[in-house]
Amino acid sequence: TIACCQRASQVKILAHMIDDCKLIVFAEEQSTEIIELICGIITTTKNKSTCNLAVWCVSVQNLPPSVLSADEVLHALLSALRHAIEGLGATDSSSVRHEGISAIARLILQCSQAIFDEQIVSLW
Repeated sequence: TIACCQRASQVKILAHMIDDCKLIVFAEEQSTEIIELICGIITTTKNKSTCNLAVWCVSVQNLPPSVLSADEVLHALLSALRHAIEGLGATDSSSVRHEGISAIARLILQCSQAIFDEQIVSLW
């Protein structure tokens, strides 16, 4: 459980870093790596709280739309969010589903509608 608490704390710090991109500006490559990290946490963790925090990262992030709209990045995010919303793995939870829907709503506001529609249709 100590490892889970440490992971959860790390995810919280990451969320605050990407929430206020005025404090820390990430290059596109760094932003992509952050997204890959978050998606990996969402799809591999067995801890509901850690998954919820990782999904929350997506719902509060302020990363550049140019990064988020890249096909492979948006696909990875939507795949991870689908994983969370559908309760795949050990993280079946109404709070994770709610946060996942909030994260999708955030992405809708940030990404080009055409790109978002194309990606969502291919996943669901």
